[in-house]
Amino acid sequence: EKVVTDAPTFLIGGKAVVWSEPKVVAEHGDVTELAATGETDAFRFRGRGELWFDGFYKAEIEVEPKDGAAEIPSLDLVWTVPRAAARYLLTPDWAPWGADGNFNGRFGVDRNDTSVVWTTGPVCGFAWWCASDANWVTDGKRPNVAIRRTAESASVRVKIIAKPSVLKGVAKYVTGVQATPAKRPDPAWRDRWYWGIGGDWTTCNWSSYSGVKAGDNMKHVTSLVPAYPKEFDRFLQRKRKEGLDVLVYSMPTHLSDLDEEWDWYYDTWARLPGFRWGFKDEFTGKRARLMPCCPSTAAGDWHVARAERLFREHPLMKGLYYDISSCARCNNVLHGHGGIDAFGRPYGTSNALDLRDYFLRITKLCRKYDRWLHIHAHNLYMPFVHSFGDVCWPGEEQFHLYVNNPRYHYLEGIPAEKYESALNCEIRGMHIAFINQNARAKSEVPS
Repeated sequence: EKVVTDAPTFLIGGKAVVWSEPKVVAEHGDVTELAATGETDAFRFRGRGELWFDGFYKAEIEVEPKDGAAEIPSLDLVWTVPRAAARYLLTPDWAPWGADGNFNGRFGVDRNDTSVVWTTGPVCGFAWWCASDANWVTDGKRPNVAIRRTAESASVRVKIIAKPSVLKGVAKYVTGVQATPAKRPDPAWRDRWYWGIGGDWTTCNWSSYSGVKAGDNMKHVTSLVPAYPKEFDRFLQRKRKEGLDVLVYSMPTHLSDLDEEWDWYYDTWARLPGFRWGFKDEFTGKRARLMPCCPSTAAGDWHVARAERLFREHPLMKGLYYDISSCARCNNVLHGHGGIDAFGRPYGTSNALDLRDYFLRITKLCRKYDRWLHIHAHNLYMPFVHSFGDVCWPGEEQFHLYVNNPRYHYLEGIPAEKYESALNCEIRGMHIAFINQNARAKSEVPS
């Protein structure tokens, strides 16, 4: 199905960049590397691209003044999609169209809910994303994304440089597009149920949060290392006799101060600003810290190695459930994120490409060992990051609203168009299992 009418085009001062000398640099089977050059009257462009097996195309674009310095009146990225591929808008959660049927909004890596521009039909669509706000010159808090729909098409304009700015060096942009969905959801998951009446799979490791000693505990919440390996195998055997397959709970590349690597590597690996989690260490009774690290560092290698060892040594466990999998901003210059851009402004970097690489590696392990991959990112699903998984679990973001209307919230509180788009397994390309959290909600309902 055709989801792009006019391909994404850079405009400087309203004039299109003219590209030349496109070539294939290398073929790797799962990814093809490309390169091209381009120019306008005052600027040179250099571009490198990666076209991946799942339809994701990553581009690195460099803009350089021909005479050392030049004013950029404006820099826009524009493209057009068929009207049928713009029935819904995701950013990545559902974003309603305006009263006139169009959209004026913002894009930015500083907010998880404005981190992609994704138009889609009932199944197929087209998503665009940028890795950083480096070399963006925005006009205050005014909208920088405009989508205009007609009966035949929808035109998208992203304002990267919204007001005249003098560029004295090289401005680099890392961006990506993908035709969606990357794959079809597995229809077998329609007949699978999370633990409960008639359930056939469940998750473990929850006792690690409270410090209660149990056979399914990991050494800490996200370590992927069983605290009691023999008891863990007996736990898996009991659940298998009950007809339940077991997933081990974790968070992607989160490091605890209980890990030996903390003292050596945390400062370099850390995703900044971090989000601190706490839990009780069952062995000492003390509170422990848990902080996110960036998968682009050796923290990704460390976690992948632990996942494979868990698969290899405990064949009865069926897979992994990754919590806290949303894409986020990182400013840690110690591993190459964030810094000062060509206009002298500080910037941050999205970890979306790093999470993509991590989940791609984990997916290859799951296929090798016949395991499942379940991903929870609230309702901030990113197509080229999370689509490798078997199941996606949204719903927890509805928790507090559900408390206020426990009988009808999931019918009255969620718009029909959100169910049709952001909560549509065909659009996501993977099964969706909703987290209702009835018991948790009940605990907060006023007596």
